[in-house]
Amino acid sequence: MTDYNKKILYSIIFIFLIFQVGFRWETGTDWVPYYTHFLAAGAYEKIFLDVLLGFEIGYGYFVYVIRSFTDSYTFFLIIHALIYYFLVFKANKLLSPYPVISMFIYYTSTMGILGSNRQFSFGYLSLFIKIYFRR
Repeated sequence: MTDYNKKILYSIIFIFLIFQVGFRWETGTDWVPYYTHFLAAGAYEKIFLDVLLGFEIGYGYFVYVIRSFTDSYTFFLIIHALIYYFLVFKANKLLSPYPVISMFIYYTSTMGILGSNRQFSFGYLSLFIKIYFRR
């Protein structure tokens, strides 16, 4: 497989995951709390109150910023998935000699928790930062 074909395949996998996570509606046991949290994120002060409900300040601020631009939860999910999978794919490409196979293994091992981007975002952000501090 040529490098060009690998890039195309890698891009298709990236787009597939963005669509799968970005257009998931009423999927998972935590759908209602997250959707309700998004709809209620209209005031800046709410970010700090939501910490008591178990939402991180960074996540609350992110929701607030997106919510101030649009009421579309689908748009929010797509933006969130873009950022999350950008970090995943970038770290994967830097760390794995076989990025397509690594993404296949990642996908099959996390299929049951697909959409849990909030929980994994900090982990991948930390991994991404660690990669650049090593350089």
